Amino acid sequence: KEINTMFYEIRNVLNDNDCEGKLIALASRPGMGKTTFSLNLMRNIVEWNETNVLFFSLESSKEKLMNILSNKWELAPKTLAKIYIDETASPSINYIEEKICETNNLSVVFIDYIALIRDFTSGSQNAILTKLKNICKSKNVSIIYTCNLTRKLEQRIDKRPILSDLDEFTQKNADVIFALYRASYYTGDDPAAQLRALKNPSGELIEIPLFYDDKERSFYYDVD
Repeated sequence: KEINTMFYEIRNVLNDNDCEGKLIALASRPGMGKTTFSLNLMRNIVEWNETNVLFFSLESSKEKLMNILSNKWELAPKTLAKIYIDETASPSINYIEEKICETNNLSVVFIDYIALIRDFTSGSQNAILTKLKNICKSKNVSIIYTCNLTRKLEQRIDKRPILSDLDEFTQKNADVIFALYRASYYTGDDPAAQLRALKNPSGELIEIPLFYDDKERSFYYDVD
């Protein structure tokens, strides 16, 4: 099934190659808004598609996320019914696979954030990412996981993310990599944001201008 996310570059990635499942990394430095952007994507998917979404929230409580979805964004009950939030602390990769198998009519899975999966260390990171990639292919579901960029980025004058700011295992295993950047993190009150495609074998490595509304907890296109 084609999936509409209202962020067309991500929609194109999800629907490429006959909508086969893909492992997609969403990276940034802490505080840039990875969780918020993931929630924006999830909201758009359940509002614009007849499909369910599974969200593994390893940092935030289910209550906190539901407060955003139902109170701030006022999603309708029939829309909320398409969202499955799992707040299990430090889940194993096998647990994640079991939950994916149990969820019907599933199109996209979010893992926020991947370093909190059980035993996600330098010695097992490659094996876990490989397992997730195999789940994408075998279950035909796309998995979008959040991860952090390395601290070395902070040492540069130009702090916009580049591919080498990611660990080698993410560079190797993720089918597609997007990086989120907000200038206001460094310069103050500025709504400008960017979504940068750092790896996209079937598309352009484009830079997408966005705005961030902190009050509404939303990212949206820079229409200018």
